[in-house]
Amino acid sequence: MSTFELSVVSPFFNEAENLPSFLEILEKELSVLTQNYEVILVDDGSSDNSYEIAKKHQIKNLTLIKLTKNFGHQNALDAGLKYATGEWVITLDSDLQHPPVEIAKMLMLAKENKVDIIYGSQKDRKKDSFFKRFTATFYYKLIRVLTGIAIVPHASDFRLISKKVTLVLNNLPEEKVFRLLLPSLGFSYKIHHYSAAKRQRGKSKYTLWKMFKLALNSIFSFSTTPLRIVATIGFVAALIAFLWTLVVLNSYLKGEV
Repeated sequence: MSTFELSVVSPFFNEAENLPSFLEILEKELSVLTQNYEVILVDDGSSDNSYEIAKKHQIKNLTLIKLTKNFGHQNALDAGLKYATGEWVITLDSDLQHPPVEIAKMLMLAKENKVDIIYGSQKDRKKDSFFKRFTATFYYKLIRVLTGIAIVPHASDFRLISKKVTLVLNNLPEEKVFRLLLPSLGFSYKIHHYSAAKRQRGKSKYTLWKMFKLALNSIFSFSTTPLRIVATIGFVAALIAFLWTLVVLNSYLKGEV
């Protein structure tokens, strides 16, 4: 298997409107940075013609993966990482909100500081709606409290990881929530602040329901707090039932019932 200097992993779901621009800009930035790269696109069960558009693009060293249904962003990322052979792997979305121009800066930051992970973190979220800013802030604070993991504030799935990290991730069998999993592994890292670009076309595929599911997966995958709460409620309910049984039995023995 060929080994590349850089692997780019990008999942997409119904991004037919954005893929042509994304691939054109991505190819331009990569060709300036290095000639030794591969691009791994993961179609997460698109119902439009995204797959056909990606297949027609002549970007070099392209691996195109088509999932049988919409498994979700994290699972699509996981599928792409299993094909990555690069010494470095960059993951980013295909809607151009993760600017490909930042890849060179992230790679330089990793090499200069000799770290294994570069987390992309938004400088600010003023472009987002109040609801999105509120839910994002609440998510990060809640996860920190419940899991104790030092999750990077406003870090997205725009990140650079070394081959060492990729190998570790690919050997983990469970379903992954990368935003929590990576900080929990203890690899050296730096944070790269970037300005998220405005979505050019179409609507965000991260619906409220998908954000809610991500939060649930994050909590139950990395925290025993919910289990302790459920266990405590169960214990209290059992204790109340036991005490009530004693009261009823005592009344029966006294002939009161």
